[in-house]
Amino acid sequence: MKNRLTILCTILFSILTVTGISQSTPIQKSPHFDKSPKVISCSTSDLNQFFLAAKGQPIQSTLSKQFNINGATVSNNFKQSNNFQSVAIKLADYDGAILSISKRLDENNNTVFVGHIIHQFASDGYELRKTNDGSYQFVKVNMEDILPTCSQK
Repeated sequence: MKNRLTILCTILFSILTVTGISQSTPIQKSPHFDKSPKVISCSTSDLNQFFLAAKGQPIQSTLSKQFNINGATVSNNFKQSNNFQSVAIKLADYDGAILSISKRLDENNNTVFVGHIIHQFASDGYELRKTNDGSYQFVKVNMEDILPTCSQK
């Protein structure tokens, strides 16, 4: 009888714990890059320089005069093959936001870049987009459009 009571109490406690956690208030996100430019232009050579840095190495570069990333640290530099490489950089000046860039070769052996600058508690961020002239731009975006928040109704 004591074992049944112990098991019943354990199950009830588990249910109460899960219910309490699921009822927590969602984090309110606010603009993090509101003082940064709407568009940050960069060239393929600007982007390629990030792939040369090793994990833990500080970055000595800028994306633009208005978006300085000097002193940022490479969190990860992953090279799967000659066709794919990805780098993540922690931006100290932007409260630990992450600059993530990946490059791959397309079917015509041209290098294609994709990337984002995001902060986990920010409602805004940047998405890397290719322009018509072949250069790239980080364009400010609403993070809800990229990473929608799950909600219960």
